[in-house]
Amino acid sequence: MGGRPVAIRARNPLAQLSFLPIECTTTTPNTKGLITMRARTETVRLLTEYFAAMEANSPREFGSYYAENMTLTFGNSPEITGRDNIMSALSDMLDRVVSLGHDLVNVWEEEGGVVLFEDIGRWTLRGGAVVEIKAASKITIVDGRFVDQRIYVDNAPLFEALERDNG
Repeated sequence: MGGRPVAIRARNPLAQLSFLPIECTTTTPNTKGLITMRARTETVRLLTEYFAAMEANSPREFGSYYAENMTLTFGNSPEITGRDNIMSALSDMLDRVVSLGHDLVNVWEEEGGVVLFEDIGRWTLRGGAVVEIKAASKITIVDGRFVDQRIYVDNAPLFEALERDNG
């Protein structure tokens, strides 16, 4: 995690409408300036660590964030159920590229463990090209594990680049 420190504001659990400033070093050229997070520091840290495991393409590590009966819906694709099935599906995609990094842009945390966030996915292809794609996701976290994730993204530019890369 590189970048310059930026101010992030996390919701104070003791005061519903107040915010506490925290330091974060996840800023990249794509997230210049002030990033406002309406989420607890622990939640932002959990997402950052999860994305680091995904970028390292470590299924065991990123799978440790998933509840056994987690569900994942990726765009208009059918829902995937179960930690092992989700790990397999994500690993199949990650095995096609060098890495997939994520830069958090905004994070909102709501009651009941619901976390919504915007991010920029940074796909590094085997030929060296980098494809950046904006996305939005909703994750429900219970007892520190993801029980449901819904990812909203148009990966058409990625698939076009993969076709050219493998051409």
